[in-house]
Amino acid sequence: MRILGRLRPSPAMVVALIALFVAMGGIGYAAAKIGSNDIKVNAVKSRHIANGAVTKKAIHKGAVVGVKIANGTVTGRKLANNSVRASKLAGTVDGLNSVNVPANATASTTVTCPAGGQAISGGFSTPQNGQVRVVRMRRSGDNTWSFAFRNTSGTQRVVDARVTCLIG
Repeated sequence: MRILGRLRPSPAMVVALIALFVAMGGIGYAAAKIGSNDIKVNAVKSRHIANGAVTKKAIHKGAVVGVKIANGTVTGRKLANNSVRASKLAGTVDGLNSVNVPANATASTTVTCPAGGQAISGGFSTPQNGQVRVVRMRRSGDNTWSFAFRNTSGTQRVVDARVTCLIG
């Protein structure tokens, strides 16, 4: 009889076990009942997520695309070494306009990317004598780069204006 007396849980142990099972059941219930629609926008911040908790495997394909990434959130120090390689980047192609700049005058041109291209930089070449210089060069649209050239010589000069575009 003494052996059976030792195996009987005390009232405190019974209460503790009940509390344990209720607590564990509550977590399971919450996990099953709380969905992404129940979480307020911006309620979960990066400081709430443990380092390494969100892995490539956990992210649904197509969930993270350029339009969903805020400007300035992906910087060099946030990218792992060798995470961006040439094979993962779009290709580039150049658009080119040759422009006749009249003597003692200014000429402007806009160079456009091929269909579907996105302008990422612009450049130009002018005669080496320094008589034609670029007075304005800027991205003027998603797929265009604009230039203005000033010719200070007494003869017409030809310059090349170029846009480099991402494609693919």
